[in-house]
Amino acid sequence: MIMIKIKRLKAYAAAAAAAVAVAAVACSGSHHQVEVPDRPSSTESETTAELSDGSMRISGELQTLNYDDGGVIFSRSTDGIISAVRLSDGLGFDYDPATPSLKINGVKVGISSAELLKTADATEWHCVVLDDRKSKVYIVVNI
Repeated sequence: MIMIKIKRLKAYAAAAAAAVAVAAVACSGSHHQVEVPDRPSSTESETTAELSDGSMRISGELQTLNYDDGGVIFSRSTDGIISAVRLSDGLGFDYDPATPSLKINGVKVGISSAELLKTADATEWHCVVLDDRKSKVYIVVNI
């Protein structure tokens, strides 16, 4: 596995609708809308399943960007911001575990909490709970 560390990746889609995790972000000109569907809270078994998989990815209910799928680039900036972009459609995210904050295609998504669930060797498992307090985004990186 060849890892290319590059400074922060920029999201490429400005006018396309895209969904990552449980957030669907629609961008058109200067209008941005974030929609979070209502769903039951995640179970403990879901978290256990996420922790048992060490593949580099961001995953949620609607989308998963997985490094192993090809065409997905992950990076970590010198400031610690974790970024990923899917080259086929420009879908991208930036997660700053220090603040914490999450952006999808450059649009900030409201979060209620963020936690580093586990570290093993160079791999980190992060869990971000969105404002609805039900939807979760898992971010697993080894960069």
